[in-house]
Amino acid sequence: MYKGVKKIKIKKGKDSNRSIVRKLIVNFILRGKITTTLKRAKIIQSQIDRLVHYAIRNSESDKNQLLKKLNDKNSISKLINQAVPVLKARSSGFTRIKKMGYRLGDGANMVLLEWVEKVELERPKKVTDKKATGKDIKKLDNPIEPVEKVAEKKQEKNEREQTK
Repeated sequence: MYKGVKKIKIKKGKDSNRSIVRKLIVNFILRGKITTTLKRAKIIQSQIDRLVHYAIRNSESDKNQLLKKLNDKNSISKLINQAVPVLKARSSGFTRIKKMGYRLGDGANMVLLEWVEKVELERPKKVTDKKATGKDIKKLDNPIEPVEKVAEKKQEKNEREQTK
């Protein structure tokens, strides 16, 4: 019997709670900050502290724990390679909660959860090419084909239509 143990719960059910918490943590690690309700922020703050401890120790069993909790190799690599070198000097308290006010719809207390130290996260580069659209990529047999080839195929198609 654990007396004095306070566990904050979301009233959605056990499975959905786990998935909500996992998604919030992965999004926080990938973006560096997240806006959510106070209750959810308190839940994921303690989880993130635990995960950062695992990442700092960086043994094989700790990596397995990270895989078990996050189930996303991209976020694990960002945590180990980009966040841990900045946060290694700290022993705890890796995140902070800043209150932002109340949500207009239901009056929920909204907060911003962010790293205490400034963690520079690499953003994925977006490819912006006006010639190729999402429709062209969906029509291809190989969806991983480079954008240049998609643009060339579209141009060839337009030329064929003009000759007809």
